[in-house]
Amino acid sequence: MIVGDWLLTPQRVAIHQPTRTAVVADLHLGYDAARIGAGDAIPLRSLAEILAPLGQLGPDLKLVVAGDLFERRVDRALLGEFQTFLSSAGWDWIAWIAGNHDRGFDSATDAPVVAAGFAVGEWRVHHGHEEILTDKIVIGHWHPAWRVGGRTCPCFALAGDRLYLPAYSHDAAGRSIRGEPRFQGCRVFPIVGTQVQEARLRSEWGQGIK
Repeated sequence: MIVGDWLLTPQRVAIHQPTRTAVVADLHLGYDAARIGAGDAIPLRSLAEILAPLGQLGPDLKLVVAGDLFERRVDRALLGEFQTFLSSAGWDWIAWIAGNHDRGFDSATDAPVVAAGFAVGEWRVHHGHEEILTDKIVIGHWHPAWRVGGRTCPCFALAGDRLYLPAYSHDAAGRSIRGEPRFQGCRVFPIVGTQVQEARLRSEWGQGIK
């Protein structure tokens, strides 16, 4: 779905069309390994499987990671695999903005690390765990979700000139935006199956899909 400068994709990625820049947040790579290390019996997914939806978006894109690339801390082996995937996909990784989960971020000297926000056209991308006073920003961190047909779906949310991204990771619990003051009066774009649709608000926080 196209909203202004942005193409909102079912792969949970927002593409800034004027600059061909894909922005993704909250991949939380290493989540399953962290759970297994804590004693949970869950399957270990390959990075190729996790990143497969990104490959569906096609080549020749610039990439901005809006924080929380990793679950606990920078994993050098996973970082190398991630860079190899992007190279094979024909993507140019131009920025990785520090998220609150990206411990050891400063050690990734061969990655395009950015300590603060990063400009994409007239917009600025942040992770979102810090206080941001300006508008025209793209934010991760909050994992917005919307209730549709009895289930909770990840969603994009546009509150004025603030675009909130869903978590890319399917393991990241969605945070319902209903009743959250920061999302008051926002436009809601749930990902329902393989489509992004705009929610039709019956009331300020009503349900329904166009």
